[in-house]
Amino acid sequence: MNVKVCYLLPLIALLGLVSCGTQTNREQPPTALKLPTLSSESSGEQRLPVTPTALAVDLSYFQVPQHLAGLKLDGEISSKRGRILHYRSEDKKEQLSLTLSGLPAGWDSMPAERAVASYYSEVRQRRVNQALQDSANALTIVSETLLDLEGQPSAQAQMRWVEKGRPIQNQSLLVTLIDGVYIRINNASYQQSTRWLLQHGKRALAEFKAAQKDSDKPQATSDNADKSRAEQLLSARDSGLDEVLSFLNTTSHTQNLDAAPALQHRQTGIRVAACSL
Repeated sequence: MNVKVCYLLPLIALLGLVSCGTQTNREQPPTALKLPTLSSESSGEQRLPVTPTALAVDLSYFQVPQHLAGLKLDGEISSKRGRILHYRSEDKKEQLSLTLSGLPAGWDSMPAERAVASYYSEVRQRRVNQALQDSANALTIVSETLLDLEGQPSAQAQMRWVEKGRPIQNQSLLVTLIDGVYIRINNASYQQSTRWLLQHGKRALAEFKAAQKDSDKPQATSDNADKSRAEQLLSARDSGLDEVLSFLNTTSHTQNLDAAPALQHRQTGIRVAACSL
């Protein structure tokens, strides 16, 4: 009996060790996966939204007014996808920029109202992201509206911008779509109110559109103008001679030269008196 127990004791001990090892492995927690480290110092480019790529469009036919809403043209930046016109007051206290650009790829099938709203949303988000880049910056959107402006869908906004070390700057934004081309007007001032800036932007848009209509009218060159004036003089001379001949044929002869009726053509100055021969 003692011999059997001696043989069984090593077997029991071995089974106990195997059981303990298996239980230990089961209680060990699984290996944790590490998440990628988040960095708060990412570049500003990564925080900016992706701008839809505008299609290349011919914008050269737009006429550039030298003055717009009382401001003088200060420069232009042009590329295949857009034109930016900068205007500034004489005292450099007021400034305005007018941007022309085409529709992004695939947006030509959108309703005009949706295309304007989408374009405005992208511009608005860029302003917000610019404010978030520095805790000292602040952007307040006073009002924003989507409306019909002179028959075209338009978006407008009034804003206040705060930047470190500078006073509060009032801003306005006006976006419209005309014949598949975006017209965006940005206005800024440290003195004028946001309401005044928005009205000023609408005035600039109206004057810019009027300049395009005026450019469609044919303008005579100096040579053409001289030719036109010469033709008018010849026509007046011919009509004057015809009138004189008609007078001579219908007027009775007179014996007294001094009493003869006289005719002076108002355009050519030809003076003829009828008398007997």
